[in-house]
Amino acid sequence: MIGNQKLIDTLNALIARERTGIDQYRIHRAKFVNWQFAGQIFYFDERIADEQRHQDMLEDRVLFLRGTITPGVINQVSVGVDVPEIFRFDQVAEIDAIAAYNEAIALAISVGDEDTARLLRGILSDETDHLNDIEARQDQMSMVGDQGWLAINIRECV
Repeated sequence: MIGNQKLIDTLNALIARERTGIDQYRIHRAKFVNWQFAGQIFYFDERIADEQRHQDMLEDRVLFLRGTITPGVINQVSVGVDVPEIFRFDQVAEIDAIAAYNEAIALAISVGDEDTARLLRGILSDETDHLNDIEARQDQMSMVGDQGWLAINIRECV
């Protein structure tokens, strides 16, 4: 199936966004490992796996639409210096992703590609879940204080 070029370009922009998310989450995960806050390592592993799965799904869709994947494109990665900033940067990235996916869904619908819109809705649901997870961690830090939250998450790294 030959797809709409504007939609293919939008999908490539979303792929770049997912690559950026993977890198940002990997760097933040490495910081948590270095600080030995092992209580959050699984959380970052899940985010990285989700973003990789999203990238793969988007790349498959671009190829199905007979488009070309733009290799190696990545956006600016925002690396936090401390835990609150890490979650703040990840929150902003997820809010921006949600907006981008909503715009892409609207474009897919406008060009009559309901299958792509359905795919994007599934990824949007995951991104919304990611934002909820981040905001839950931020709420926890507000309730018990940053130091209390960090103390709860210190475990011996394996």
